[in-house]
Amino acid sequence: MTAYVFLRSHPLAPGRSGPTYTVSPQAAAQIPARKQRGESILDVKAGMRLTERKALEALMIISANDVAHELARWDAGDPQAFVRKMNETARELGMTRTTYTDPSGYHAGTVSTAADQVKLMRAAMKIPAFREIVAKRTYVPDDGGAPRIGGNVLLGQYGVMGGKTGFTDAAGGNFVFAARARVGGSNVMLLGAVMGQRSTSAMGALEATRSLLAVARNHLTTVTLAPSGAQVGQVLDGLGGRTPVNAGSAITLVGWPGLTVRIGIEGNAPHTGAQGTRIGTVKAGTSSFPLVLGRELKEPSLYKRLTRLG
Repeated sequence: MTAYVFLRSHPLAPGRSGPTYTVSPQAAAQIPARKQRGESILDVKAGMRLTERKALEALMIISANDVAHELARWDAGDPQAFVRKMNETARELGMTRTTYTDPSGYHAGTVSTAADQVKLMRAAMKIPAFREIVAKRTYVPDDGGAPRIGGNVLLGQYGVMGGKTGFTDAAGGNFVFAARARVGGSNVMLLGAVMGQRSTSAMGALEATRSLLAVARNHLTTVTLAPSGAQVGQVLDGLGGRTPVNAGSAITLVGWPGLTVRIGIEGNAPHTGAQGTRIGTVKAGTSSFPLVLGRELKEPSLYKRLTRLG
């Protein structure tokens, strides 16, 4: 959430480093206490310079708690002001069972659920810079320091294309992830979260994710509700005229047996239109498919309109 909120306020173009920030004396002063507690940190120094991308890489790849609090300061001037933005954003995303009490997630008062974390991951993966950062295995400092391996050891396996690990004694092992899968000729993205694994590190969540992805991929299937060109509706002119409305592309859904998918139609039919004109959209779950006129749509003839008046 810290990365998502920061990127929304400070957009980062794909492949760019972004602005450079200076580490505060407050962050440096907190390092001894963070080390004593065994927190994951970058080990920042007062006056240290970090680009936006490097700060976000440290946050997401090596779970740098010290950088999380600096990002909060750089954005809102104060970590608690930033935490308020985190909670406001959670409400916007429908994360009704999530409460943030600190920018790093280390504080035990920060709580969430797997379902809420999937909502957040779905939103974050729409940001290109976020996708780039969580797809990296290693944090490489700009100052020539030693590279540090990230916690997401599943990258490149089972289609995993990004994710974030987390662990504290109170929370256990946690992992939220995005993975690619090919199902029945369709490319799909799988989003998931494993929470509260009773293990000594995040590896417990990563091991559970291996099993989860294997089962999910084996049970996913495709169902075609209507092939491309099939009639799926009509435009009625109110005087007996009917013009077919066809699927502009195959309406194919990916899911698992027993899944319920909401289907609806959006759009407004014009008074006239050529065959093939797009007039709306079928919304099926999170997917959208075009609706087109099956033949030319004409207004009722003068005779029909006069007959109705009569």
